[in-house]
Amino acid sequence: MNRKIIPYFVVVLLLFVLTITGCTASQKPNVSDNNNIMPNEPKTTTPDPTADFTLNEIHAFDLDIELINNDKIDMEYKKGLNNKESKIETLLNGKKSTSQHESASREIEDLISKLPGASIANTNKIIDETLSLLKLKREDVVDFEMEFLFESGEKVTIEFNTR
Repeated sequence: MNRKIIPYFVVVLLLFVLTITGCTASQKPNVSDNNNIMPNEPKTTTPDPTADFTLNEIHAFDLDIELINNDKIDMEYKKGLNNKESKIETLLNGKKSTSQHESASREIEDLISKLPGASIANTNKIIDETLSLLKLKREDVVDFEMEFLFESGEKVTIEFNTR
């Protein structure tokens, strides 16, 4: 071979060898290590009554509050991108207001995300924080019912009634 061609031939051969070994040297996931493999189906998690809950775990939410002066707050929420079922209806100080769909979803999601990091079993803390976020006093509440439907299908109801 000609001495001028040898360096080019060596470079091409070296690139070929590096390409072949680089493509076959990738590591295959360890089948026994479940942390590296995506599950075929997402796992639904049931909220532990002693653990925190997050907005991502909630599929539907309903809040009904009746006050001593017959004022009312009704919030209904279902998770979804094109949400047509979420709504908020309030009757406070004789003034009625309504919001629906995406704007209601955003308001309710904001409320849920601000609820205490307490467990779902700590109902008094959840009630007090909800009333505080809505700027309501507990002594003004006649009936309070909050319902969570989690992605797992579990339903949790929190009630407070002074009647």
